[in-house]
Amino acid sequence: DTFDLTGVECQVRWESPQYGSVRPDEVASLAEEAGISDEINRWSIEESCRQIAAWHERYDRHFFVANLLSNRQLRDPNLVTLVQSAIAGCRLAPESLQLEIRESSLIDAPEAVVAALTGLRKGGVRVGLDDFGTGHSSLGHIRRVPFDSMKLDRALMADLYTDPWAQGVTSAVL
Repeated sequence: DTFDLTGVECQVRWESPQYGSVRPDEVASLAEEAGISDEINRWSIEESCRQIAAWHERYDRHFFVANLLSNRQLRDPNLVTLVQSAIAGCRLAPESLQLEIRESSLIDAPEAVVAALTGLRKGGVRVGLDDFGTGHSSLGHIRRVPFDSMKLDRALMADLYTDPWAQGVTSAVL
């Protein structure tokens, strides 16, 4: 209602001298192929925490930073410890970090995902669902995880103002 900033999203991009601007989803695929995705994912969480701590101090305002977790990260038994360490190292309030998952992650490893997200939420970290409505899971899967936010897939939102079906589906989801 006030148009105050509540959060920002962290995405890894790459400006390649050879290929130009490489989108975040392509960076993730390339990192996976090169075997460096774990290092980039770890760095991304730590850098998100460092950056939001710097912004909190600089602007004397508190908002969160959202960071998308990969399926691989969600299966990492050290994820909760890594996140807690990054938060503590930057002296952040845990709710300053929102970790997001894609809807498909609930299908790939549902028990591991629920366990990881439950551990993160118990520690005060916000949990978000990214790209909901891509058709990968059911509401039965989603209700098992207590999300703080949900981003609807852009395909669902593209015709929101012109397509009554999209309006109905979006209204039902909300």
